[in-house]
Order: sequence, then structure tokens, then C-alpha cells
Amino acid sequence: MSADVLAANTRRVRDGREFRGKTCLIWTGSADSKGAPRYWDSSVYEEGARNSGHINVRRWVVAQVCDLADDEVAVVMCGNSLCLERDHLQRLTKAQAANRRNVKRRKEYAAEEIVEAIRAIIPPNYTENAGDIMKIHEILWGTPHPDKENQ
Repeated sequence: MSADVLAANTRRVRDGREFRGKTCLIWTGSADSKGAPRYWDSSVYEEGARNSGHINVRRWVVAQVCDLADDEVAVVMCGNSLCLERDHLQRLTKAQAANRRNVKRRKEYAAEEIVEAIRAIIPPNYTENAGDIMKIHEILWGTPHPDKENQ
């Protein structure tokens, strides 16, 4: 893989969203089954070897700046799985990356529980009701609403 291949297979996102002060650099080439950028390079192909010839593009980009050990991975931090902007990539050990995924899943699950709890209080045809607002405050903050204490 080369810088020319990278330049020919990426485009800069211009939708105004930024992460760490830069917009995403999107891979427009092929991706693996998990949506990670990959590139086929016949010069690294070995007959009979598993995934031979496929290059993990994200790992290649990070390797241009620093060495990656076998137990390290290049993780995209901006949330866009096809992003190759160097400032959006971080080098983590496989254990750190797994922990990061698990923490993210726990946060998503907790958020879903909060949404379901709020939906249980507020019907679809909701009209503003101070009592409901106080219940929502108690769910979100775990304490009574300040106005409730004054009543």
C-alpha cells in the first residue's frame, strides 16, 4: 500500500462535523465484514495463508506514524468506521480496545433503560405536567426535584 493508493481512495467530509479539530477522511475503497477499511495488495499475498493480501488500512495509516506491536490495534475515535484521519485514530492494545467497546455498550444499555423509564412516565400524547417533570428529574438525578421540596 502507498500514500498514492490512500489519496486515490479517500475523500474529505465537508459536512461541518469535526472531531479533534478536523473533519473525517473517509475511505472509499472496500471494507471488511465489520465495516473497517481494507485494501487488497497482491505484493503481500502468500498462497494458503489466511487473509493474505488484505491490508487493514487503518492499521497501515497508524503504522506510518508509529510502530504497532502484534497485540495493538488502530481504533477510530470519531465514531465513523471508515475514517482514516490520523488525529481520529488511536493506538490501543487489544485488551484496551475490548474494554472500550464494553464500556460503550454498557453506556448504550443504560441510556436505553433511561429512555424506557421516561417513556413509562410520559405518554405519547403528552401535555406538560409539572408532576411528570418532577418524576423525570428524580429518575435522571436520583434526587427529588428542588420545587418538590418547597411544596
